[in-house]
Parts: sequence; C-alpha cells; structure tokens
Amino acid sequence: MSRQKKCLYQKIIALVCLFAVCLTGFAAYFAIKNTGSVQAAEYTFTDSSGNQVGDGGRIAMRRSRDTFAVLGIQSNDVCTWQSLNSSLVEIENADAAGFKKGGTAVLVVKQVDAQIRDVTVRVTIDHADGTSDIITMTLELAFSINEYLTGVQGVKLEKLYPEDSRKALIMNYGSSVNIGSSTDGNNFLKLIFGNGKEADWVCSNTDVIRYNAVNHVLQAVGAGPATLTVTWTEGTDSYTDTINVFVRPQILSQDGNTILAGGSSDTGSVVVRDGDMIQLTVESDANPQIAIGDKISWVISKGEGERSVLVRDSLGNLGQDYQDIDLYYFRSNGKSYYRVDAKSGEYNIQFYVKGTYKSFEDSKSGNCACGSVNLKTSVSCDFTDKGSYSKSRWYL
Repeated sequence: MSRQKKCLYQKIIALVCLFAVCLTGFAAYFAIKNTGSVQAAEYTFTDSSGNQVGDGGRIAMRRSRDTFAVLGIQSNDVCTWQSLNSSLVEIENADAAGFKKGGTAVLVVKQVDAQIRDVTVRVTIDHADGTSDIITMTLELAFSINEYLTGVQGVKLEKLYPEDSRKALIMNYGSSVNIGSSTDGNNFLKLIFGNGKEADWVCSNTDVIRYNAVNHVLQAVGAGPATLTVTWTEGTDSYTDTINVFVRPQILSQDGNTILAGGSSDTGSVVVRDGDMIQLTVESDANPQIAIGDKISWVISKGEGERSVLVRDSLGNLGQDYQDIDLYYFRSNGKSYYRVDAKSGEYNIQFYVKGTYKSFEDSKSGNCACGSVNLKTSVSCDFTDKGSYSKSRWYL
C-alpha cells in the first residue's frame, strides 16, 4: 500500500470513530433530555399476585382493585404514579392532579369501555442526585372474575402452581361461596366489572359444582375438577370468562356416618381392616360417563416426610412394596367407595383432586395450592395378615 493510500485509510478510520463518538453523545443527550437520567437501571412492575412486567410491557389486570409496586428502585428514590386514563383506572388516594407518590400504588378499575381496553400507567422515579427515570406499563382491562376472595370458610382463590397465570377456585366438599355485585365485600365472588348476581353462570360438571341462581350461591357438591364460566351482558356487548375449580373430597366411614378426613369435625382416628371400605364424596349422577380417574388421584407411600417412599399411585407408578397394598374403586347405591386390600404395615394414603397430583416427588414439594385430604388429619388403621397384627397409619 502506498503512503498516500495509507494516509487516506487512516483518515477514514478517524472519521468513522469520530462519527461513532458523536452518535453516542447525541444518544446520551436525548436520554438526559427525555428522562433526566442516563442510569441503566432495570425496573419491573409487580402486582399482588407476583405477576411481573418490565418497563413498557403489558399486564392483564384481573382484580377490580390491586396493589402494584416497582422493583429495582433505591431506598432514597421517590416514585410518582399517574394513570393516563383515570376515568377507567384511577390511582387510589391520588392528589387533585391525579398523582401519587410512593413505591407502591393501589390501582382501581372504575369502568370498562367496550372500545378501550388498555390503560397506561406512568411512574416517574426521582433520584437523590437530581436525575429521574420515567417508566410505563399498559394494563389490559380484560373482563374477568375478580381474582380476590377472602374470609370464606373452605374456599380460596389462588394459583394452583406458582407459574400459573390465572388463579383457580379451590373448595372443600360441602363448602359454598356467594356471588356478589361490585358493592359486596371481599367474601363474595365478583366480577372485575358488572353485576355478578345478574350474570349467567355455567358449571361444566354439576356433579362437582352447582350454581343456585335464586340465592346466588355456588356450591361444592362432589370431589373433582370443573370449570366455571360467567357471561355478563351490557346493552349489545357481551363478556365471558372461565376459571378452573377444584373440589377436595371428604373421606367417610363405610356407613357414611363418620367424617374421617376433609371436614371440620374429623374424628382423627378410625380402625380399618383388610377388605374394609371407605366412602368418598364423589358424585356421578349428572355425568356418569366421567370416570373416577378423571376426578380423583391417590398415592400410597411408606415413611415420614422427605424420607417417605412411593408404594403405588393411581397413575400406575409402582414402588418396591407395591404388592403390599392396593385400593379398588366401585359404586353402590349411588355412593363411591374404595376397598382396602393390604398386608400388615404402616402406610400413608393421600387423595388428590385430578390435575393436582403430578408425581410422588412433586407432591412432597408442596408447590400445589390444592393439597391432599387432609394433611393435618391422621387415621389409624389396623390390618391383619397371616394371623399377625400391626398398626397402620393413614394420611387422608
């Protein structure tokens, strides 16, 4: 390469570097101009259920009133919240101009426009050094069953697993929950907007849940999974939402007169011998074609806590001692029973709603919000095998 060409090449390289520096400077200038800060902090919005979204992201709001927070801020940062459409979503306790300071804010859905489903919330984060950042999130105002319920015995509204996006309705057998309007308390199952008492509620399996439209009460009538669908009509607009429902069983004595587990009056102890039967609160009148395996799962193990080992489960998984015990299901006179065939020994037997038992190891983690029946109740059973006697303990 000639000296002249080499010199020209070096000048081109220098110009390119200068151009890159200028671009970086302009970017920094506009960042300061628009946000007041060149900090590279990453901020995240989170709601009370743990759902998170980053700056500029979208999140579905499935509660008529929910608390949001900003993660990633410093202790001396000051956050100012603002709804860009306060007629649809307002910031609770905001000032006359619609602003509220604090690391958290309560957002309240005032109404939903059929044509406007998105509302942007802006947060200005002022730092101690005088700079600031502006972050936003977009709330998707989807029609929904209001995912907040408290104070109802035997009923809870929770995510079945932490990674789930929606909550599920988990009910004990025999429990019930009232359907309410927007003016009713948090112990009513309500809609994020609309009057639940005037909506249409449909249960996918009335052997599991039933809705009394006269008294506006949802009842858990049998163990198993189901879906609950609601439709609210306002003028010419119609809105629909569906949630999953899981009804936990009760375990009764063979004659049905004694609650062994899954109720508020558990006996805590009962004698069961090889070949005896226990009764399960499973109904099959409305949908007899749905098998027991689509309603209930069970698992038998030996040992305590983390040291427990699988014997067998209803999914077909077998442990080393799988021949020692088995359960046989049948129906008689409209009732559901399991016959116990077992050798002498100690066994842990747990019943789960179908869909809440994945595997034996997973069940020990306690990740599922719909636990087995009943984790705090033990039932003592005596089994006789070849003339010998041994005490067996059940966890139902």
